[in-house]
Amino acid sequence: GNQNATHAEPKELTNNDIRYKWDRIIGRGEYSRVYHGIRLHDQLPVAIKVIQAQDLQKHRKQRLKREISILRYITKLTNHSEYFVTLLDTFIDDQSNLMIVTELIPGIELYESLVTHDNGFNETTAKKLLRRVFLAVYMLHKNNLAHRDIKLENIMLDCSAKCLKLLDFGFATPTVLPNSKDQIRFTDLCGSIHYLAPEMLAEKVYDAKKSDVWSLGITTFAVLTGDFPFNGDSEAAIFQCITTQNVQYPPQMSDEARGLLHLMLHPDPSSRGTMSAVIRHSWWDS
Repeated sequence: GNQNATHAEPKELTNNDIRYKWDRIIGRGEYSRVYHGIRLHDQLPVAIKVIQAQDLQKHRKQRLKREISILRYITKLTNHSEYFVTLLDTFIDDQSNLMIVTELIPGIELYESLVTHDNGFNETTAKKLLRRVFLAVYMLHKNNLAHRDIKLENIMLDCSAKCLKLLDFGFATPTVLPNSKDQIRFTDLCGSIHYLAPEMLAEKVYDAKKSDVWSLGITTFAVLTGDFPFNGDSEAAIFQCITTQNVQYPPQMSDEARGLLHLMLHPDPSSRGTMSAVIRHSWWDS
């Protein structure tokens, strides 16, 4: 960014430094920065996501409200901290910046751990790692929520708990209308390029739970092979690949793993597996 912006940023939350101190930037989003911080009363390490006041336009406020209400909802789910990043606090500082405080997960993104595994993880390790992510997405869906941005970078390998946790609920959404059973049909394109479901690219109305299953399938393929099933030199080439190509499975992949991926990466969402089907797939017991 430009010098001035960095210079103008408060290094400490002036009217809240009774509660938190923060130092270095550990992540950046389109409109946010994430700082490493400490909750002062108990020295708990936290992540503080700061959205600057000037970036809080109306539609973005709506999205942030939704993200926070979903994070709050998740903290009420049984054993939520085993599956998801935990929301601790939200407040507006004295400069009208929005602060979202979550636990700091001591670990690395799944993406980073794959960098050292060129051909992916073996299936036994992959099962151990992924089981919890699958259950996390299953729990969301069961509670009529969809994540809509499942990818290697949004899954943290918690080194202390030796498990994976799902984070970044910036695109997450309820999948039913308030006080009704009516499924919401979505049209907005969201997520990251390698993970986009074909029905999203076709600009059809889509079921957000089924597009989650697709993205999780792409993630699973990457964990098992170290590669994306649909790739290309440009965005257009990747889109073309997603919408026209069949998945090529490496010869060493087990039949069960292929079966699971075939179910998750079915180009027709109505034939694609639901989360309750994929968590019961025979691969887990093979």
